[in-house]
Amino acid sequence: ISSRDSLTTWKERLKEFGFCSISRNSVINLKHYKRTFQKKAVLTNGMRLPVSRRCLQTLDNNFNSYMINGSDNAPLTAPVFPHKSSDPRLKHIENHSFHPVVIFQKF
Repeated sequence: ISSRDSLTTWKERLKEFGFCSISRNSVINLKHYKRTFQKKAVLTNGMRLPVSRRCLQTLDNNFNSYMINGSDNAPLTAPVFPHKSSDPRLKHIENHSFHPVVIFQKF
């Protein structure tokens, strides 16, 4: 799914749904975050993504807050990602909620 909005805009929109920035180029869903090991975020699906020095402390703080407060108060579904496409193969995902693990900005 592509969007004309910047990743910064998405970071702000997704904060309340348990997402956290781990670098300038990526955002993770804290629901799928396990731990940080050797400056990499380890996710439940086995992915290991680099965490910038600037985001290390923020990731720890956000995850602790999510586990203490947010996981019980977080909505059961992630926000619906607006997607309009003329491609009939993509029709089935329009107007449906899903829980992405990672969101990357394409360069």
